[in-house]
Amino acid sequence: VSRNMRTKAVLKLIAPYSRFTLQFVAKHIKIPISEVQDILGVLIVDKKLKAQIDQENGTVLVDGASNTEHLQRLRDWTLAVENLFTAVLNDGEGYRVDDNQGGSLGGLVSSFPSGGDGGAPFAVRSQGKKMGGRGGRGGKLFAAS
Repeated sequence: VSRNMRTKAVLKLIAPYSRFTLQFVAKHIKIPISEVQDILGVLIVDKKLKAQIDQENGTVLVDGASNTEHLQRLRDWTLAVENLFTAVLNDGEGYRVDDNQGGSLGGLVSSFPSGGDGGAPFAVRSQGKKMGGRGGRGGKLFAAS
């Protein structure tokens, strides 16, 4: 496998991360840690990656400038999910909604109870273990009441 292909594989693997270990990359791409370090070093020198390598701990810290690219990918993903939602629930054969039901989501949201403040209905993520989540980040999606 050529060095160019390995470099592309490294970039694709590390794209969603702001921190990772050299061992993580080496394990997933199945190349020696020294080669991972060389590839990352070349990417940093060529300014294709803004990061710092901590050789002592075997870790890499990606600078915040790449967060812009990450946020754009998240926006693209969100748009794709919204388009899928529209295609399946609004345009799909089994989920046609009468125009008189209204609502931006084809009347589906109006079937959920409204938020506690009497405002519009909304979906929220449960917080931590008390609502069945998996720790402090996110959890199961449910309709707030």
